[in-house]
Amino acid sequence: MKNTFYTIFCLALITLFSSCAGLYLKNGKAAYEEMMYRDAITNLEKGLSKKEDSEAKLFLANAYMKVNDFHNATRIYEEVAVSPDLSDIDRLNFGRSLMSAERYDDARNVFEGILSRTPSNEVAQNLMLSCKNFEVLKADSSLYEVSLESIPGVNVAFSPTHFNGGILFSATSPSGAKDPYTGESYLDLYSANLENGSWKAAKKLEKINGKYHDGIAT
Repeated sequence: MKNTFYTIFCLALITLFSSCAGLYLKNGKAAYEEMMYRDAITNLEKGLSKKEDSEAKLFLANAYMKVNDFHNATRIYEEVAVSPDLSDIDRLNFGRSLMSAERYDDARNVFEGILSRTPSNEVAQNLMLSCKNFEVLKADSSLYEVSLESIPGVNVAFSPTHFNGGILFSATSPSGAKDPYTGESYLDLYSANLENGSWKAAKKLEKINGKYHDGIAT
């Protein structure tokens, strides 16, 4: 009797976990289709931790590409790279993620595979050429030295332009409504000034920023 009860209990648990995994995967795919990529990643990761699903892995890899998380995109693409279900677009994304990791030989192999099936694919041709010539393309990089700057009060900042002795730029903030596409706050326009070699706290422009994205300043 005890063995029977134990068997029934185990089967119930398996059914429950399978049901939960299926729901996570379904919600993740739906979120991806709605371009809510951060939500898609969260749900797909949870579902795949409970259940193997090659289609869901492809959704997950593409979602990571959409938010520029190339490390995780490459990790997942490598798990599904042997699948015959991958489209040329999926393989192009896989190759791009490898290029971002400076794995140019591996990326070139991916593009050559695409061209063996579709010789006229111009995107694959151009990306493969970039892989072959990356040393030439990067030859002048030593002419510049890039350093990371931190501006208090904002997370991701980009596209600065000169403004009132400082800079005007687009940025996300640690607070505020979130864009479901990226999981970050909506972009706003900010200004900031240097003082003794360090950036003062960013100030959000008044009467300009709205409810959703605002930018880019020029």
